[in-house]
Amino acid sequence: MRLVAFRKRLLTAYKNEDEVIIKVSDTGTGMSQEQIDEMNEQLSRYEDSFGYGVRNVNKRIELLFGEGYGLNYQKNDSGGVTVVIHLPYQTEIKKNTAGGERTCV
Repeated sequence: MRLVAFRKRLLTAYKNEDEVIIKVSDTGTGMSQEQIDEMNEQLSRYEDSFGYGVRNVNKRIELLFGEGYGLNYQKNDSGGVTVVIHLPYQTEIKKNTAGGERTCV
């Protein structure tokens, strides 16, 4: 008989003043606080050993909304890691007449 460990994932989203907070958590083996700190530092700088996708998502959020927004990793007390996504709370979408793109305001 083979035992398989399953990781649980949790997705939460809520509005906090003028921000939308999205959290994605898992209950995996987790990382040390030093590893978490290193991941958060690598989000803003080029590093071959860090994933392009995660860095690109963070950079796009920063470019669209400013430096106060983007991704942040946190260590879970019970094991696993949480990524917290900070976005501005916006209530309107306006169509840009120049290129047809939509802009949130």
